Amino acid sequence: MAAKKQVYVPQGVPTKITATSRMSVKLKEDFYTFEAIEERTLPEGDINLDYEWAAIFESVNKVVDAQYSEAVDAVFYEQKKKKTTSKQK
Repeated sequence: MAAKKQVYVPQGVPTKITATSRMSVKLKEDFYTFEAIEERTLPEGDINLDYEWAAIFESVNKVVDAQYSEAVDAVFYEQKKKKTTSKQK
């Protein structure tokens, strides 16, 4: 008769979580990569780890979205500015 396989139950408790968000895009002829990394130390006690994960990913995704928006504005605003300047000559 085969021995019963024991199932290990992890005893570790998360003390820190880290989230990374990254986006790579091509704007005009150039490629851009935007990234944000955040680490949070979790408080001791009873916390909702799912909510902590959701909050940290919301934070890093917001940073990457802002970086992307700034790049789009810079790349395409510069293009409009050049066209306007060349028409005035």
